[in-house]
Formats: sequence, C-alpha cells, structure tokens
Amino acid sequence: MRNKRHHSLDELGGETVRTKTRKSAALGDSADAPTEAPSTESSDPIQITVSLRSSSKASGNDPKPAGYWDHFIDDMIQQTISNSHRAVQNAPAASSSHISLISSNATSVPATSENPHWSWLEQIDGDAMEKGVQIAYCDAKLIRRDQIAFGFWAGMDEPGIETSDLASELFDRYGRLERKYYEHDLNRGTGVWGPEMHSGDLLLFQSLDMECQTRRPELGARIVKAILDKVRKKSERFFALVRPLRLLRTVADVELNPMSSARSRDVIPEDQTDPKKFWQSLGFRRVGTSSWFAFVDDPDHPSRQLDISEDWNEPEEL
Repeated sequence: MRNKRHHSLDELGGETVRTKTRKSAALGDSADAPTEAPSTESSDPIQITVSLRSSSKASGNDPKPAGYWDHFIDDMIQQTISNSHRAVQNAPAASSSHISLISSNATSVPATSENPHWSWLEQIDGDAMEKGVQIAYCDAKLIRRDQIAFGFWAGMDEPGIETSDLASELFDRYGRLERKYYEHDLNRGTGVWGPEMHSGDLLLFQSLDMECQTRRPELGARIVKAILDKVRKKSERFFALVRPLRLLRTVADVELNPMSSARSRDVIPEDQTDPKKFWQSLGFRRVGTSSWFAFVDDPDHPSRQLDISEDWNEPEEL
C-alpha cells in the first residue's frame, strides 16, 4: 500500500502566494529553454497572455498531423540506408565479412532536452497585464497521463505537492479514477463522473493569483478560458482539474517571509469571491465527494448537464 500524502496550506509556502514577478523556469525547464510564442487576446486595457515554457515538449507531445508518422518512418529508413552505405564504403577491404545494416550513429527519436524525466508535464503560464504591470497570474500544468501510466503515483510525486495530492486523492496507481468515486453509494456524489476519466490528458490548475485591488471574477474567468482554448489545440482529449480552496489568492507586493505584511497570506474571503462557485460557473463540477472539481470539453457529458445548484456540497456543520 502506498502512503497517501496530506499537506497543510502552510506547507505550500511560495507555491500559493506569489509576488508580482513570476518565478522563471520552474519544473526543471532551463531558464534559457525555447518558449512558444505566447497567445494574446485582442486590443484591450487588460491583456491576457498564455504561454508554454518548453516548445520542445510541446512539439513532442502535441497531436501530429495526418501522415506525420508515415513521413517520419520513411525518413528514418532513408537515414538508416544512407548510414549503412557510408559504413560499407568506409569499411577496411580485408575486414570481417559481416556488415551491420544499422550504423552506430543511426538517428533515433529525439528526446526532449528540458528535464527529460518530466517530458510528460508541460508548464502553462497565464498572465493578465495592465499598463505593463502584472495584475493576475495562473499556474497550470498539462499532464500527459499515458506516458506515466505504469508509474503514475511515483511520477506525480516528483513535481510537487499539488500533483502528488491530485494523484493520490483521485486516482489509482495506474492513473485511473478511484472506483469509489463512481461506484460507492456515498462517495460517488452526483455520479456524473465515471470510468471515462481513466484516460486522457490532465490539465491541473494549480494557482490563480490576483492583485488585492483586482479581485474580479471576470478577469480570472478570462485567464482560465484562454488556457482551456490553448489546451484544446494541444490535446485530443483532456480533463481539467482544480481544488478551489487552494486557488484564488492575493498577489503580495512584498517578499514572502515571516515579517511580511499579513495580507500577503490572505485568502480571498468567501463573501467576496466563493472559489467553488467561481469554478462551477466555468463548468467545473465536483468529482464524487472529493475536494476536486473537474471539467471536460464535451457538451454532452453528464457533468455539463448538471446545474450548479445540483452539484454535491459538503453537509453544513451544525
């Protein structure tokens, strides 16, 4: 049995509260790694930008156009034949009669250069800028689940607390949704999620931070929708996941340390912005009775037919 990990909010430290300057090159991507050209919305006082930190991971993981692999195999065959011909031409005249048909420098499928151990994880940054100043930031991660299916828990433990918690609280060791969330009479909650969650990419929304003066739900919604639009182009099938109570937080103007202003650790009060209602308004619905909410890009899915008022909520404390 694997010991499932539990963490308090205090353990999250800098992961939950950010300064205005976003940390660069997280998740092992080198600071000078090539970055995909960001996508931005049309002219607007507030500019929303969604960018990928690693273009090589994207090119390796994104769906390929029709005929891509046929051309790739043809190129590999031609390269192998060319290399073998050079080997024959350069072989000593009186050497062994056996000649290898595959030279030692034959081309192979290239591996990603940025943190090859996490080639299955792509960092996505969503920024909101106003007059050159960052007023909101969203940290999202696209997880190519099929690449770590046979070591899902171990793989998800490495990047950090949030990926580890997601894996241990919702999925089994092979990355399949825990049976209790669609079979157990109580834990299945509304019952809108099931075995369809066994496969497909996972889009984890890890944090959504906004300036204290800019706690506008519509701004957060614009960033989330922009990230979803980006992932629609990168993944043939995905489930977006979020744990609302750990997300909507303030962006501090001070360094995170024990002497910082108290507001640097504030969580946005629910009477101003209810995190659960915010994500539900975007189509996210609770997975069983867990603390996680999911979204699927399928208008016919049962979760998309479930009204917010019908979603499962924790029993009120007496």
